[in-house]
Order: sequence, then C-alpha cells, then structure tokens
Amino acid sequence: MMKKTAITAVILMLFGPTILLLSVAVLMNPAAAACATGAGTGIIVGNIPDQLRVTTANGETFTLNRQQLTHAATIITVGGGIEGVAVPASRSR
Repeated sequence: MMKKTAITAVILMLFGPTILLLSVAVLMNPAAAACATGAGTGIIVGNIPDQLRVTTANGETFTLNRQQLTHAATIITVGGGIEGVAVPASRSR
C-alpha cells in the first residue's frame, strides 16, 4: 500500500505542473474561450451542400466536397466569434 502511495505521489509531482500549465494554456486560448462561452457575432452558416464547384482568382476551377465545406463553415463560425477577427468589408453582407 505504501509503495502505491509513493508511486502516485511521484507521478503527481512530475506531471502535476505540466497538467496545470496545459490547463491554463487551453483556457487562455481565444478559440477555446469563444467556444466555451458561446460567443458569437451573429454569423449564421446555412445548409452545407454535398459539393461546391469554385473558381480561384487566377481562373483555376476545382470542387470542394462536403467534409471540406463543413470544415470551412466551422472555421468561419468560430473565427467570427473571436475578438479581433473581422470579416473584410468587401466580403460582408
């Protein structure tokens, strides 16, 4: 019993500070804070299609699949809720 208690104490002494620092880092992360508080800027992402054909500024055309579009929608929604991240005036509606 004493051996298990000693091993547990050593593990906590070694990993305790790391766990504490990681917890603080996660809580201080602006993206995590935006998710945790439900912060939002009123950005609403509509229905996500199965695919979307897009053309870049230089004329290259390709198709985005539903998974790619879902990731983009998440980035837009979460990023829009972070203070200091703004939608460019030319792109806002």
